Amino acid sequence: MISMNTFFPHIFWPLLFSLGIVLLAALPAELVVALGCRNRGLVAACIAGSSGVLGVVAAFTAVVFRLRGRQGSERWMLSAALLALPLILLLMLA
Repeated sequence: MISMNTFFPHIFWPLLFSLGIVLLAALPAELVVALGCRNRGLVAACIAGSSGVLGVVAAFTAVVFRLRGRQGSERWMLSAALLALPLILLLMLA
């Protein structure tokens, strides 16, 4: 069973980055015109870039946890994998 202390920082928050990319890609045409194509692309790049940086940090934290023998390295690797999804979505949806 996943506790709430594990769910929010390691699953919920990383999935919000993916949700942001999907919602940005699913905007109706009227909002895209109002937002502007360049601005929409910049927002998507910022979301994916920040997610990628946080994914690298999470992967590094998982490696440090594993090398020190501490519990929780699996949760950090899950976070790193979920934080890599927006980069993949950006490449697929762009």
